[in-house]
Amino acid sequence: MIPAIKISFVLALMVSGLMVKAADPEEVKEPNDSTAVSKYILKPLTASKSVLPLKKEGGLWIDLKRKWVIVDGSVCLREGPLEMFICPAQTKEHESVITTPVDAETVHTSLLAIGAKTGSPVQFQPEYKRASGAVIDIAVVWVGGNDKIVASLAQDWIKVGNTRKTMQYAWVFGGSGYWKNPNTGKTIYYGNDGSLVCLSNFPTATIDLPVESSNSNAARLYYANTSKIAPLKTSVRVILVNRTGVDVTKVPKVLGQESTLLDSVRKWAAEIGTTQ
Repeated sequence: MIPAIKISFVLALMVSGLMVKAADPEEVKEPNDSTAVSKYILKPLTASKSVLPLKKEGGLWIDLKRKWVIVDGSVCLREGPLEMFICPAQTKEHESVITTPVDAETVHTSLLAIGAKTGSPVQFQPEYKRASGAVIDIAVVWVGGNDKIVASLAQDWIKVGNTRKTMQYAWVFGGSGYWKNPNTGKTIYYGNDGSLVCLSNFPTATIDLPVESSNSNAARLYYANTSKIAPLKTSVRVILVNRTGVDVTKVPKVLGQESTLLDSVRKWAAEIGTTQ
């Protein structure tokens, strides 16, 4: 469980007046050109009444109006089997699509601040029990090789094995956990080991799949969907959303391409605009 003092800190920031600008713009629906890195990136967010910056150096925000957690990162892998979709920097970039300088514990706290509730991480013993928790939808925004803003659902970047079928499940907020080092007395958040947004089931996962997915190297189920992923080192902005009004006893499926969320993300990103 996240310590109450950390949640209180985030909530205190929410009313402190340190806000970031974001608004609803015109929609941009440009195809992804994955052959070249654009010379443009999305403009940094600046203070307003819409979005709260949670890191002094940038990279993590809470959109108070939309109830989004916004995380900056970059593409670190475009080919091969995957254990993660997003990992904290310098952890599991060799098996993740996106790396972010934001640690998993801080993302966890941010999700709590927008109303997402943790469930339980995956359990393997004495029998398998799937991860549970609030359903988390994820969208990725970047500037394509044609210098146009592009947005897609995270699942479009993930395919099943060597097929052309993309992943059809949504993620859930399992919530990872803590352990105390008996030698140092230091409390450590498990998810900071790399398991921020997982594609293989891990008891350490902050956000995991609600279905069985092996973490065995020989039985990886999900692969990078190379043709849909932005070029390596492309800067991306990831939107994490708490899907409300769902039956948590059922396995959640991916949103459709015509979803309200994806439409809102495209308009929001177009309003922010780009810069070199």
